[in-house]
Order: sequence, then structure tokens, then C-alpha cells
Amino acid sequence: MNVAAASAPAPVPGLPPEPSGVEALLLRIGRWGIGLLLALCVLLALIVPFHATDALVFGTWSRAIAVEHGWFFDALVGYPPYSRPLFYAPQGWIWAVVGSHEWIGRLLSLAFFVLLLWCVTKLARGQRLAPGAPLLACVLLLACPDVVQQAFAGQTDVPVAALIALAAVGLWCRAPGAASALLIAVASCAAVLAKPTALPALAGLALAHLIGSLPGLRGRALLGVVPIAAGTVVALIYDKVMAAHFDLAVNSFLGGTTASGDDNAVSRVGDAVSSFSESNGRIALILRAEWLGPYLRIVVLFALIYAVLRIVRLAHRPAALAAVAAAVFWYWLGPSILPGGLAPVSTAAGARIASILLIGPLLAVAWCPREWEPDRLWLGRLLVWGVPPLLAWGLFGILGDTRTLSPAWPALFLLMATVVAAGVSGLRVRGPLLAAAGVALLLGIAVADLRNLDALGARPDGSINSVRALRDLTPSTWFHPDRARVAADPQLGGLVNGIRAARRPGDRVVTNDGRLLFYFLTDADVLAPVPDCAQLRRYGVVALLTNVFGADEAAQLAKLRRCPGVRLTPVAATPGSYAVFRVTPA
Repeated sequence: MNVAAASAPAPVPGLPPEPSGVEALLLRIGRWGIGLLLALCVLLALIVPFHATDALVFGTWSRAIAVEHGWFFDALVGYPPYSRPLFYAPQGWIWAVVGSHEWIGRLLSLAFFVLLLWCVTKLARGQRLAPGAPLLACVLLLACPDVVQQAFAGQTDVPVAALIALAAVGLWCRAPGAASALLIAVASCAAVLAKPTALPALAGLALAHLIGSLPGLRGRALLGVVPIAAGTVVALIYDKVMAAHFDLAVNSFLGGTTASGDDNAVSRVGDAVSSFSESNGRIALILRAEWLGPYLRIVVLFALIYAVLRIVRLAHRPAALAAVAAAVFWYWLGPSILPGGLAPVSTAAGARIASILLIGPLLAVAWCPREWEPDRLWLGRLLVWGVPPLLAWGLFGILGDTRTLSPAWPALFLLMATVVAAGVSGLRVRGPLLAAAGVALLLGIAVADLRNLDALGARPDGSINSVRALRDLTPSTWFHPDRARVAADPQLGGLVNGIRAARRPGDRVVTNDGRLLFYFLTDADVLAPVPDCAQLRRYGVVALLTNVFGADEAAQLAKLRRCPGVRLTPVAATPGSYAVFRVTPA
């Protein structure tokens, strides 16, 4: 029996505490829709190869494991993949047995996304939350661009979020005991091995678990915090051993800092991609509050402010009204009047309209029936759990890369689902059709965000349009991975296909794109930004990302084609994107 549900107060007479009519139908449609979406994800995982950058750059280690059956490949992949072995090592071991089929890695990645949805649902059901909160938590996840882009991308952002959520399930959804402690320890260890960014989130989760009644503090520490610490220590021992192998300090190994003098090509390219001007940029990123995408900006602001106000013992209704006012102020005016107007409101019309409409459900939180008012203990735990990884990302994360906030996802989305479900209950008090409209709005936002699904249709300018890509993924491409890769990412697909068309037996490939090592391993070298004429003579194919040249694209390519002693024959090219040449003696 669910203890939280059994101890929930009886419904207040005269109030409709449960969804009914159109609202119930919409919630049922939402459940069916998530099921259909997962079926679509399985299909896409089977037919569309990897196309996310880290899935290929870090996945080079998996390919090396599969082909060479070893562990260390320092010259090829450098040290960064070794700091996140939980996904890439098992992927390589599986490929070593059954072959390097990318769809296997894609399904493995999708399994972690399903685990994340299950854990968030389980955590929401284990608390006394307003009706529909578990489903709304999943819907909110689908309304975040980073979540749907990473769902089965073969990167480690979703796995680390899922494993941190699994540790929370062990803490708050299972009876204390040896089995739960083992689950917590294993999940914590796996989370750190999935990605080191798990550390602040696990620290926050441990602190959150300590919050509660004083008599139960010792038990919570022994059966909850100690397993988290034990699992983390085991993972850090692994990191210490790997750091020693690469002659790095542990913090450099965990943080991905390139060692002085490191000549690994993938590391150099990764450093170039990760560089970002930090003049005022970090402050702007934090103030913008678009950490979970443009649609959820006002929701996350409201949830955080409301939780803080409740923790400082402000009553529910004043806290809700004050949180709405503060969230609206921050959304529309706050960033513009803070230093230099660094974080203007998103110009996307859809995001603005959605934010305006979301004010209704958030305002309705104030009229939520008493039995569904968010519990202060639950709010406090979510806040303490979610703030450390949020601050760590804001202070030390890669600017502009919001997907690396994933360790905070479980706490933040549960917090948002808690208040949004309360808001829908408040609308239900005013009329069932208003509650149905609130649910429809949330479902509509999630559906609109599916244009970011799997980052399909990515272009060099950063635009994504999965609808465009799905239109190109006709049944004729389902059994042709090269065609499907072109539909998913025309630049990557064009490069790979162009190299294969240009390459003759024994030819080596030179490129400025680290992703291509995934396909050609030791038969390719990465030289950034372009090889010089002396280097060019050692290769049979040159494949270049040309969008990195900007306005100098034509000049750079012309200079390369004037190299004495070699002739560059164009094989495939798209201006402003990529170019592939066959290299022959002049």
C-alpha cells in the first residue's frame, strides 16, 4: 500500500478532487500519446543512425573497443570518454559480440529515457500530489527541447538524469532496508560513471533526504545518505585510477580539461567547440532562466519562487500569488533591467503565447483545494535536491549548452509538475472545462516541442526541424542507414557518403571534424582547422566542415587547392556546410 496515499486527507465536500469528463479524456489521450511517441522513438532508433556530436566523438571509444577488443586507446580518443564509461563501454562490449550496429546503441540510449520517465512517474505517485501529477511530469519533460533531442541520441545526459532519479526512487519509494540501500548505492555509482556532472545532484539528493523529522534522522542517514556516499566513492576510485593513467589531476579528468601539451586531435576539436566568450555571457544565461527551453521558462520561475516562499513559512495562497507576480516580472522585465539588459525575452512567438497562457494555471494554484496544496517537506526536498546541480551548471557549465543541466532534471520537473498539477486542480474548482483547457495547453506545448525530436533535420546554422526530416524518412530509407543519416543530418550524411565515394583501398582520410573518427578510426586523422600542404600529401581524401570558415570559406578552399604536388578533385560539397575532395598527385 502507498503510505502517502493512505494517509492523504479525505476530499473536501463539494469540491471535484478528481479529473472527469473532457479533462479525464485528455489525460487518457496524454497517456496513449506517450505510448505512441515511445513506439515512434523505437522506430527512429532502428532506422536512423547516430548523428549527435558526442555520440560519435565519445562513441569512437565504443567502436575501438568493438574492433580492437581493448580498453585504452589513448592516441585515438584521448581521455574524455573514460570519464563517462557507463554508456560507452557497455555499448562497445555489445558491439564486439554482435557487430557495430548503431541501432543497438540507440536502443540502449532509449532504455535510459524510458527509465527516466518511469522514475519520475514513480516519484510523483509516491507523494500526495494533485491528480494527474505523474502524467504531467512526463508531459513537462516532453516540453523541454533538450529532453526530446537527447532521448535516444546516444549521449550521456539522459542516462545521468535517469540514474539520479533511480537513486531517489530507492530513497523515497521503497521501504528502508538492505535491498533499497544497495539500489541507492548502485544507482549513485552508475550516475557518476555515466557523467561526472552527477556529483552536485547526488550531493543535493543526500541533503534533501536528511530533511524531515528529527527522530528519523539517524535512519535516513544510515540507509540513505551512506549508500549515496558509498556508491559515489566507488565511482571516484575508478576516476582516480583513470586520471593516474592519463597523468591528470582528478578534477581535470572529471572536468574534461585538456592537459598541457595534449596533442590529441579529438581533444583539440572538443576544446574549440566548447570555447565560448564569457564576457557577460554567464550572467545573461542565468538571468534568462531559459534553462529548460523557451516554453517552460515562466513555469520553472514560478515553481522555484513558490517553493522558497513556502519554505520560509508563507501561507499557500499568498505564496502562490506572490510567485505569479514575481515570475511574470522576471519573465517580462527583470532580465532587461538587470546589468546591461543581458537576457531579453525570447522572440519566438509560440514561446511568448504559451507563457502568457500558462499564467492561468499558475495563478489557479492559489485556489487549489486544501488537500492538494503542495507539501512543504516535498517542496523543500525538491528545492535542496535541484538547486546544487543548477548552480553548478550556471557557474561552471558550458555556456549555451543547456543539455548539461540534465542532472537537475528529475528535481526540477517534479517540482514543476507538483505546482502545475495543483494549478489544474485549482482550475477544476472553477469549472471542469477550465481544467481541461489547462491540460490541453500542456499537451499542446509538448506536441509543439516534438519538432525537436532526436534533433532530426539539424542544419549547420543550428536549426532543427524533425517534421522536415520525418518527411524525408520515407520507407525507402528505412533499410538504408546512409540515406537515413542524410535525412537526419545532411551535413554529416553528406560527409560520410562523400568520403566513401572518394576513398580508394588503403586511402587515409584527413578532416577537421572529430565525428568522422567514429566511422574510419585509425584510417582518419583530425587536423584543425585545415591540413597544410605538406600534411595533405599523406592522404587520399580530405573532408572539411566549411561552415566553420564563415566568410573565408572560398579563400580557404582555394588556398588548399593551390597546394603544389597534389590535385584536389571535388567529390561532394554543399556551400556553407562541407566539402569532400579526392587527393591525387599532381
